[in-house]
Amino acid sequence: MGKGLDGVGIRALSQPTRLQLSRRKGFDLQAWSMETNGLPALNVARPSRWGNPFTKEAAIESGYATDETWPAFVVGCFRDWLGPSQSGRDWWQGPKSDAAKSGIFGSIEVLRGKNLACWCKVGAPCHADVLLELANAPASLADAHSKNPPSCGEDA
Repeated sequence: MGKGLDGVGIRALSQPTRLQLSRRKGFDLQAWSMETNGLPALNVARPSRWGNPFTKEAAIESGYATDETWPAFVVGCFRDWLGPSQSGRDWWQGPKSDAAKSGIFGSIEVLRGKNLACWCKVGAPCHADVLLELANAPASLADAHSKNPPSCGEDA
């Protein structure tokens, strides 16, 4: 790793970003990530442990979203689920929810300092942006969440 004028590693100056996955022949996520900003990347799309459990189909079927509004809606659900809720709604509760949430917060440090890749279009709402915020938050905030993730309570 190169050194800047002040002796700080250049990679230390790079901000992690969201990347879009591709099915294009020859696509190499790690090569593209390194070319983008010198940081390694992790795939956070479904079915990874970091995938957004809130789906387009469920959002539209429930009547809460349309073909145009579903991306922002499911990202809002993801943000609310991880807490604290911005809308006052708990979208998914119970033991499975709590286990999934604990899995995310228990492994949030793995995401820190890395680019995160998902299928969402660049510029569109994406749960990877929420994960980037959490993973790269000041250590005290991220540690508080990982040690004591918000709980949604019991199954309805």
